[in-house]
Amino acid sequence: MSRIVKTIKRLSRRAGGTRQEFTVTRAPKSTYGADGFPVNGATTTLTIKGVIQPVNADSEGGRILQTMPAAFHGSELRTIWTETQLIGLTNDNEPDTILIDGDTWTVVRVAHWIALGEEYYKAVIAKQGTP
Repeated sequence: MSRIVKTIKRLSRRAGGTRQEFTVTRAPKSTYGADGFPVNGATTTLTIKGVIQPVNADSEGGRILQTMPAAFHGSELRTIWTETQLIGLTNDNEPDTILIDGDTWTVVRVAHWIALGEEYYKAVIAKQGTP
């Protein structure tokens, strides 16, 4: 079993033996009407299972903090491991948002992991409304 799969299973056990459920909201990129004002597309929601971990300033966390887009400097950050593909900051879509304990978090970056026939996504998320 790969190190990634072992890590996810270990984190899942620490979270009480099962992954938690979270609500994700997904929206297409806004377009612009003839009047020049943005027109938002229809949003969709889905429920995912995942494991949330803090981002620390040491080791990998330090690299994450250094490479964050400027708009997210100073934001509270976490990572989420999930089997569901999440959408981060792209040119085609607005980033997914995740509701965690009543707070809304924005998906900033997503890494895709494949190990021993299993797929996982590790996403860096930033809490909305933090300075």
